Amino acid sequence: MRINRPDLAEATLRILKSVDEDNCLTALTQTWIQIYKSGMQSNLDEIISLLNQLSERVGGYSLKTYNMLGCTLMLKNDIERAAKIFENAVNELQLNSAEGQEKLASPNADLSCLIFNYIKCLAILNG
Repeated sequence: MRINRPDLAEATLRILKSVDEDNCLTALTQTWIQIYKSGMQSNLDEIISLLNQLSERVGGYSLKTYNMLGCTLMLKNDIERAAKIFENAVNELQLNSAEGQEKLASPNADLSCLIFNYIKCLAILNG
C-alpha cells in the first residue's frame, strides 16, 4: 500500500487467505486495502464489518482498531456513532486509574491518534 500498488497488496491478501483466512493479519490486511480503496459507501461499510469481525475474533478492540472504526464512521458522516466509539475507547483505558495515568505519561502513537481524532469528532459535533 505504501508504494501505491494496491494490485500487489491484493495479491498478498490472496496468499494470506490461502494460508489462513481467519488470521488477524489477514483481516487487518483486508481492512487496510478497503481503507485504501475507500470513498465509496460500500467500501466504508465493508471496513466497519471487517473491524467488527476482527474484534469478535480477538476478543475486543485495540486502540488502533477503535481508531480505525471511529475514523471510518466519521468518513461515513456518522459523527454521533464515531463519538461513542471514541468515548468507549477512552473509557476502557480507565485514565483516572494509576495504570491509565501511566498510559498517558508514556509515548503511545495509537493513544495520541485516538485522542486527537476524538477531539476532532467532538469539534464537529459541537460545531
